[in-house]
Amino acid sequence: MLLVGIVVAALTGCGALPANDARSVSRAVAPDLPGALSQAIAPQREAHPGLSGIYPLGSPLKAFTARMLMLRAAEYSLDLQHCIWRNDLTGALLFDALREAADRGVRLLLDDQSTSGLDEVLAALNGHANIEVRLFNPYAG
Repeated sequence: MLLVGIVVAALTGCGALPANDARSVSRAVAPDLPGALSQAIAPQREAHPGLSGIYPLGSPLKAFTARMLMLRAAEYSLDLQHCIWRNDLTGALLFDALREAADRGVRLLLDDQSTSGLDEVLAALNGHANIEVRLFNPYAG
C-alpha cells in the first residue's frame, strides 16, 4: 500500500507545467559593475577563474547576517534565492531590508515550496518599480 501511495505521489508531481510563452524575460546585471562589493571580491574572482564563488555558511545566524549585510551594501542589484522564507521575525527583517535596497535595484527569486502565506507580502514587493519577484516551483499542480 505504501508503494502505491509513493507511485501515485510521484506521478501526480510529474504533470505538465504551464507554458512560458507569456512570461517576461529576466536578465542578470553584469557582474563586473564598478561597485564596492565587486571591487572587494575582485582578487578572489581573479584567483579562481571559472568558479562560482559560492561559500557555504555553517549556521543560520551567519547566513542571516550575511544576507542583511549584502542587502545593505548592494549598489546595483542583488539576486537572492531562498528555499525557505517564512513570515516570521527574520523573514520580516529581510523583507524590510529588501524594500530599503529597492531604490538600488533588487531582484528576488524565491522557491515557492516554502512561501505559503506570503502572497500579499510578495505582491507588495513585486509592485515596487525596482523589485522583480520571480517564483520558482519545479512541481506541477
